[in-house]
Amino acid sequence: HLNRYLDINRERTLALRKRAQGFADEIAVLNGKLNEFKKYSGPTEYRIDHCFDAVLNYYRQNKSDLHEVLELLQMEKSNIEYNISRLEGNIADLRNQSDHLFDEFSNDPYHLHAVLVHSGSTPRGGHYYTFIKTHL
Repeated sequence: HLNRYLDINRERTLALRKRAQGFADEIAVLNGKLNEFKKYSGPTEYRIDHCFDAVLNYYRQNKSDLHEVLELLQMEKSNIEYNISRLEGNIADLRNQSDHLFDEFSNDPYHLHAVLVHSGSTPRGGHYYTFIKTHL
């Protein structure tokens, strides 16, 4: 979609770039939340062995049968899986929207006549050369 670089499309392109940055920022936030579920590394008082101790203590203190404890654990696991799925879906939706953000420019006709290429480490150093289409 090179026509987004045409002067006539400058304002719209700038607005879409801001929107794309917003998508990227939102995806970063959602990825952070997703990582909290997938790669939990919380404070030391929530180490996995402490979590098991908490479950065992609940079981002992409430004289619950094991079935009740297993139901609670399954419910919590389902909750976490739902949140992971929802976050992954939101991230996929945002990426899809971002991928198609500039699609509106694909309908503008234009003809490529030349390409300017720079080869070098800085704009002031290196070489510029041009490929020009010849009309036969």
